Amino acid sequence: MSIVVGKMEFHNRMDVEKALIAGQISKKVAVKLFDRYESIKTGAHVQTITLGTITGMSPVISGHEMYQMMYGAQVAPNQNKEKETTMLDSQVSPEQAARKHLLRRLSDAKDEKKLALRQQYGLDDEKAPKSPKEFLERIKAGKFVVPGAEDEKHPRYWDSYNAIRWRDPAVKEDQEGYDLAKVVLSKAARDVEDAIVVKTPEEGLKALQGFEKAK
Repeated sequence: MSIVVGKMEFHNRMDVEKALIAGQISKKVAVKLFDRYESIKTGAHVQTITLGTITGMSPVISGHEMYQMMYGAQVAPNQNKEKETTMLDSQVSPEQAARKHLLRRLSDAKDEKKLALRQQYGLDDEKAPKSPKEFLERIKAGKFVVPGAEDEKHPRYWDSYNAIRWRDPAVKEDQEGYDLAKVVLSKAARDVEDAIVVKTPEEGLKALQGFEKAK
């Protein structure tokens, strides 16, 4: 019996053990594969690996791993005794489809918050002027900076216009502050991801909405 999960192919329990020792799969995934080899019986029907309680293992696993395991794999035995392969299940339940939708929304919300943080901590410049009039207005107002303007050893600019950064000099770049804020954001997003995966879709939606509204 061959089981293909993603780009990895397992022919027997020994293959699973080797992948586990090499760190290519987690203990939880290995246990699921071991269980599958114990339970698979030859037949014409299709069996599906699903997420369930893993005896002797902690039920607390990462949201990402649970998401992968949740969709499982189909095991289609070959009656001609040729190589049998596992295919990802293309048919998901309404609950699984809801979780997938919520995870996409979470990804979009996280990206939007990252962009807002970049602006908050002054990492992004403003858009360049679109007309000669706007160009002069921005120059007169001093809404620009020229990196290296006070450094006599700064390399020469071959294109003077592109040397200008269109940003308010009063807005300071705070990379360190942004990095710290991003860590907090990632932790909050992981908590929501876990809620989406391990709880009901309704509870996952509530957690997601709270994340989206948070400042």
